[in-house]
Amino acid sequence: MGEFVEAGQITGESSRRVLVLGNPYNGHVQTREAASQLTQALEQAAFEPVLCWDRDRRADVLSDVTGYRCLIVIGGDGSVREVLNALPRNGGPVGLPVTTLPAGNENLFARHLGVDGDPVRLVGAIERLRTRRLDLGEADGEVFTLMLTAGFDAEVVHRVSEWRHRGGGVARVSRRTYVPHIADSLRRYRYPKITIDADGQTYTGSHVLLFNLPQYGGPLDPAPDAQDDDGALDYLVLERRGVVRLLGYAQALLRGSEGRDIHRGRARRVRITCDGAAPLQADGDPVGHAPCDVRVLPQAMTVIDSHPDPA
Repeated sequence: MGEFVEAGQITGESSRRVLVLGNPYNGHVQTREAASQLTQALEQAAFEPVLCWDRDRRADVLSDVTGYRCLIVIGGDGSVREVLNALPRNGGPVGLPVTTLPAGNENLFARHLGVDGDPVRLVGAIERLRTRRLDLGEADGEVFTLMLTAGFDAEVVHRVSEWRHRGGGVARVSRRTYVPHIADSLRRYRYPKITIDADGQTYTGSHVLLFNLPQYGGPLDPAPDAQDDDGALDYLVLERRGVVRLLGYAQALLRGSEGRDIHRGRARRVRITCDGAAPLQADGDPVGHAPCDVRVLPQAMTVIDSHPDPA
């Protein structure tokens, strides 16, 4: 993958054109209504929204994003990751301000940007266009915004994905969808040994978690100190294997406690290998199995900050 372009080369801060991309697999009635409310709010603010749901047309639109004020992704974290990877690298995400209208299960990326799902407030943030740079993670040539993990949680993600795509369609997912797949993984997952080389520091364990942003989902907060622009990925290695230890790690992370078998650090590059087939997930989507090479792309993305203006 080539390097990202410098900011300002492709953006149009004075432009009123806004590119809006919807997830074609998440186009149910409520999401379509949210998209309609968003485009209406944009038009009322004298913007010119270009709305695209079709995946084939999306590729054509993303081939040239010159002159757009910003890009809005309607969907969840996986939708954001998919769009970022679809952007051509000679016009990659760094120069085009990105935000999202959350329409997924966790919407962690939206939470990090301060987006609450209100289309009118989102349009206000687009009008102000207060932007900042974020790092991205890159795993074997594909970028991610939040995290990449190897181990039990990735196994659950793989099982849910296989269930969704059975029969040639794409089933909708809710939080309840995960319950039977978590239960099945607790019975069947074999906890292969996973080794990481993080800037020359080596650890072996049963679970590996790499964070670009301090977001994981649910009540767990495994990487509260992760910084989104520090040029590094925060890693967490959990040594011991088995259901009992897995539940113990969950309790420890909930309490914010540590132990000798929990290792933390920061690294620019991480190599993940495995004695067996350790599943991988990035931003809630399956991304194959180890081995995998991961690196940070410092300040490789421009985002619209929707948090309230500082006092």
